[in-house]
Amino acid sequence: MKDKKRVWIGAASAVLAVVVFIAILRIQTAGLEEVVYENVVTARQTIAEDTALTEGNIGTLLEIRQVPQEYVPEEALSSLEGLEGCVITAEISAGSILTQGLVRTIPDIYGDYGELFWISVSAEQLTQAVAGTLRAGDVIDLYCVENGAEGVFCSLLQGNVRVERVLTKSGEQIANGDESSLAQLFVIPMEREDIPLFYEALYSGSLMIARCDG
Repeated sequence: MKDKKRVWIGAASAVLAVVVFIAILRIQTAGLEEVVYENVVTARQTIAEDTALTEGNIGTLLEIRQVPQEYVPEEALSSLEGLEGCVITAEISAGSILTQGLVRTIPDIYGDYGELFWISVSAEQLTQAVAGTLRAGDVIDLYCVENGAEGVFCSLLQGNVRVERVLTKSGEQIANGDESSLAQLFVIPMEREDIPLFYEALYSGSLMIARCDG
């Protein structure tokens, strides 16, 4: 009787040893599984909503990191290419992964406005100090001023243009009540036929603006 009991205990011990061995082997095997990483775009710091991504700030605000594939969202961005000129649509915490829904181009934000096109103008391209004081909602006239054989010639490119968005050099939107921040970039609508003349005047240095305070 005792011999049978010893045999049963021995057999049970052997089975238990096999089970423990298999468990340990599985744990070790799982630890040896290769982890697959993917490149993703992440925020270096907290980024406010409506921040525009520019050549000057994109390297400060964003970076590429490698993250285990299992933690990468389906619409995660993997490259900084094409992000310059886009706008952040919601506040992003430092270290967060950027997805397609968190960035849009300026025209996408404003939607389809029929025959109007949305263009951005850098205040640095204008010699007028008034450009730095513009705020969203301001109404301006755009003029082309040229020196000709008969003197100075001034023509109206487009009148009653409403400034839609004003940004700082770092790409942050300037609130209308902010009287101290210097506007470095503003967004305005323009009709298709006026765009060629506008850019000719802008890059030749003959573009002038007048703000209506009425």
